[in-house]
Amino acid sequence: MSSGRKKNKELASENFPEEKRRRHQGTSDTGEASTSKKQPKPKRTEKHLKELIERKSVAEIVKVFRDQINRRMKNDKMADMEAVILVVKMMMAKNASHYLPEVLGALKQVNTQWPVRSDIDALKQKLQEIESSYKNKVLTMMGRSRDYLI
Repeated sequence: MSSGRKKNKELASENFPEEKRRRHQGTSDTGEASTSKKQPKPKRTEKHLKELIERKSVAEIVKVFRDQINRRMKNDKMADMEAVILVVKMMMAKNASHYLPEVLGALKQVNTQWPVRSDIDALKQKLQEIESSYKNKVLTMMGRSRDYLI
């Protein structure tokens, strides 16, 4: 056993005083969550979207929305693939690979029956509205900024 492991085991043992035991990262002495952790990056706000709409043409806005949809769908596919790989690895580790065709068939059935995520569906609907308004030449600069905020 390496000295690092001994030290970690020693710090976590019940014999050590409370103040010397290693605390979970991100918690204070009272056990409350720390606020000094790095916060997630804020999503686009309405202000950013208004600026985007005011600066870009309709075709560019459609491209931005289409890129967002494609990126979200790609991320979902990546997450699904990671989950499938995890399931396959676990089955191989448990010597249950003979059940693999049944499990993968069930996963495929789930993917085909479940609808698209609601946020992606809403983006697609907005995109279709913008494209149809643009084709009908009904969309004006003022209408864009007022009607098509996400």
